Amino acid sequence: MDVCHRTCRNGQSTRPVGSNVSCTQPAETRGATPAQQRKRQQQRLRTWLFSNSDLVFAKGVYPYFYMTGLEKFGETQLPPIEAFYNTLDEEALTQEDYERAKKIWAHYK
Repeated sequence: MDVCHRTCRNGQSTRPVGSNVSCTQPAETRGATPAQQRKRQQQRLRTWLFSNSDLVFAKGVYPYFYMTGLEKFGETQLPPIEAFYNTLDEEALTQEDYERAKKIWAHYK
């Protein structure tokens, strides 16, 4: 007996027509126990963390003196390097740190 399959809208996998398997559930977790699903999620998280470790674990920079009001949080671009100037220590942000901030911004925007 042939089973008719169709592709899910999100393109993740195929499933039998009339199946009660959700399209949002990846094929690798269908039928897996909660413990197996948790283990796979942990493996994916570890892979993501280690592949992005230079972005995730390094010390970041923040434009404390630029963020003067709530409207600043709605901005959709990284502030200019001058916005990262630390008036307490009278120190400018290094170009290297700003380039890293731009890389992080582009990665997570």
